[in-house]
Amino acid sequence: MSRTIIFFLETLIMLNLLLTAFLNIELSAAKSINFSLKIVHRDSPESPLYPGNLTFDKKIQRYIGFSKARASYLMSSISTHINNSAMHPSANARPEVVPNKAVYMVKIGIGVHGDEYWLDLDTGSKLTWIQCKPCFSCYGQEDPIFDPKYSDTFRKVSCTKDISCHPYYCDNGQCIYGINYGDGSSTSGYIAFEYFTFTASDTKPFYYNMKFGCSTRSNGQFDTKLSGILGMNMDPISLMGQLGKQYFLNKFSYCLVNPNTVTHSYLKFGDDAYNGRPVQEF
Repeated sequence: MSRTIIFFLETLIMLNLLLTAFLNIELSAAKSINFSLKIVHRDSPESPLYPGNLTFDKKIQRYIGFSKARASYLMSSISTHINNSAMHPSANARPEVVPNKAVYMVKIGIGVHGDEYWLDLDTGSKLTWIQCKPCFSCYGQEDPIFDPKYSDTFRKVSCTKDISCHPYYCDNGQCIYGINYGDGSSTSGYIAFEYFTFTASDTKPFYYNMKFGCSTRSNGQFDTKLSGILGMNMDPISLMGQLGKQYFLNKFSYCLVNPNTVTHSYLKFGDDAYNGRPVQEF
């Protein structure tokens, strides 16, 4: 009888160890989702901003103009931030991005229907935002503006005195954001949760629920063929800040190619990011 009990207990222990190992493998696999997202240069034939088949000289003049405008803007922004930092030492000295003249962009699906939108890919911005209805004061986006009322998975981020929505602020129970750019452009609205669909031609779609900015006021020099910005910096509310640790092992990489010879490249996440070279990791 005692041998039977001992055998039974040993069997239970063995099954428990096997189950634990199995679960650890499953959890490890769940944390290592790998996929690639197509990146398109603004002058690529695949881009919504494609300027047409320009001559080499016109392309060079175009790039020089972009570079001069960017340099002038950065010098102005740095000067402004230095002055602000002198008055407020805790101020962030990193200049904001220029919202217009997006150089690289991605197409992602948003909402329960997965409607696709072109977004400016920006490794300097933290918040991903798109224009949303009702839009009280918005730039003339050419694609249909995202309408939350048609998505069952959309929900606003609520807040109270006890539930913070830092770094944004709470107003009437909603998390409100506002971003002002150095050229006078701005966007503001509220923070919400929604499913984002990331697809590439050679991978299956991935669906993630994440916080983003639902812009109801966006004014200034935004590209009308784009619907907003995909924030890819290291802030907790950026795409990698929200999803990186849980899904991608905090790894991503990207390759910026010559649009005159290659139509697109890829933003790679997880183990796909490794190609034998150093990987962006945080």
